[in-house]
Amino acid sequence: VGELEEELGRVKALLQGSEEAHQAAQQQLSDREGLLADAEQKLSASASKPSGGGEASETKLSETVQRLTTAQTLHQAAIKELENTTLRLTATEEELRAAREELKEAA
Repeated sequence: VGELEEELGRVKALLQGSEEAHQAAQQQLSDREGLLADAEQKLSASASKPSGGGEASETKLSETVQRLTTAQTLHQAAIKELENTTLRLTATEEELRAAREELKEAA
């Protein structure tokens, strides 16, 4: 039972860490989405201005939008992986609790 309690404690700590990482990742994604929206707005405004040497700026903005979009996609994948990890840890925690109860009942 002692070993089971230690394992349950480790899983709880991992679960808490996973949840905190998930919250931080969500905040970072929200921040990136704001940056992406700003860059897209600037790009749109730049595209609607009369041409006059703004092509380099427009290209730079397009590249920025592309980088932010790629970062956003990668970030969303990382968040999905964190969600999956949290689900696995929650299942492990539930299994350990059930095993602990069975051992207590058997004792």
